Amino acid sequence: MNRFNPDGTWHRQNRSHTLAGAGGVWLEDKSSSSENGRWNADGSLLFMLWDDGSFANYKYRFEGDNLKMAYKKTLEVWTRR
Repeated sequence: MNRFNPDGTWHRQNRSHTLAGAGGVWLEDKSSSSENGRWNADGSLLFMLWDDGSFANYKYRFEGDNLKMAYKKTLEVWTRR
């Protein structure tokens, strides 16, 4: 579950499922990882700092239950649950 907490921390769970095959041989990979860090916002910018020290500044906006975050040419959508 991805979440921004009121105390300024965040958590993201990444999951992927890959299936590839050819010539009767199929490979499947299911993997997951998690990331944590701190966040704050100022105007239209959301600042995210990862626990490893890396960071990114996102332009963001809310649309209903969706938080849309743009970084360079990437759009990420987090949904309120």
